[in-house]
Amino acid sequence: MNETGTDTTLCFSASFPRDGQYASTAGDLTARMAQAIGFGEAEARDIATAIGAAFGEAIAGTPHQDASPIEVSLCTSATTFDASVTCGQTPIAGLSRPRPR
Repeated sequence: MNETGTDTTLCFSASFPRDGQYASTAGDLTARMAQAIGFGEAEARDIATAIGAAFGEAIAGTPHQDASPIEVSLCTSATTFDASVTCGQTPIAGLSRPRPR
């Protein structure tokens, strides 16, 4: 993934089954998008780790009979990078970081 311009708005969301094996995939997608907009590798990995942990919290904190998928949303604007994890109608985690210049 190549670095995008600082004025680019880009949003991406994905739905995952409630299965822990997808936590690393959600984190990897987050890291790739963060690096594409200019975050360094270490900071992108920190953001990805937070999203992966939230994914695990979604699995642990949602009743097993609730088959709602886990939603991971990533959005970048001219000024911020935002990421969130939800399960059904329940927000699990959200983070917002200033976009690197």
